[in-house]
Amino acid sequence: MSRLVKRYGNRKLYDTSESRYVTLDEIARWVKAGEDVRILENDTGDDLTAVTFAQIILEEERRKSGLLSLPMLREIIQHGEAALQGLAATVDRGMEAIRTGRRQIVFFGRPGSTDPGGNPVEANGEWVPVLVLDDGDPGGSNCLIEGGEDLEGLRPLDGLAWGVSEATGPVPTDAGNGAFAPSPWDGGTFADAVGNPVNWLMFGPDGLPLTFDGTGGVCGALSPAGGGGGALYLTDGERDYAIVLSPIGGVRVHLWNPASGAWTS
Repeated sequence: MSRLVKRYGNRKLYDTSESRYVTLDEIARWVKAGEDVRILENDTGDDLTAVTFAQIILEEERRKSGLLSLPMLREIIQHGEAALQGLAATVDRGMEAIRTGRRQIVFFGRPGSTDPGGNPVEANGEWVPVLVLDDGDPGGSNCLIEGGEDLEGLRPLDGLAWGVSEATGPVPTDAGNGAFAPSPWDGGTFADAVGNPVNWLMFGPDGLPLTFDGTGGVCGALSPAGGGGGALYLTDGERDYAIVLSPIGGVRVHLWNPASGAWTS
């Protein structure tokens, strides 16, 4: 079933198929049930679907664990949009995979990073620190960056680089099997099923994150369910950030506190 929801200036959401106002919780249930839902601004016709889905995810995570505390939000806002963009790109993939039934692949890393087939992690011929690939249905997915596919690249993050400058260990909830702060490092702790570090992860149609080993220059062997947890670490030379992805989906952002020598959220 396809639904069109209109958002009015007072932020109320109106389902045109049932001719009634609805809540974010109802929209979330529709999406989880596999319905195709689009949200448009009533006055301008602007597509607000992605923004609304991100709002739903953030609200659900806040209820579960307090995804972003007020100090953390203030820190991100003061630093700029770059860290938040990286976070949003990662958070969005699980919902998008559920909505479309298509694999979403996230590549990350330093200049020179590649996919399993050796194709560079680039958008429009230029390196990007994060590249999101819509890799199609599971039956036809090959985990390769190829021409004609739907790619979304994040511009280099202003003032931020992969890795850490002060942190002495991983976030306690980082479930990644990759090493923390090896040299060189692409900033991630994601690893395949046997512990080899990888600079990619996949969201399947169930929305759960997985990793894969890239055997044969394609996807290769996938990690078992719950094997896609890990973290991305970034630094501006003074402050260290961690974007931690739970094995069952959901993202939490942490900041290293030099005074206490621990990660805070």
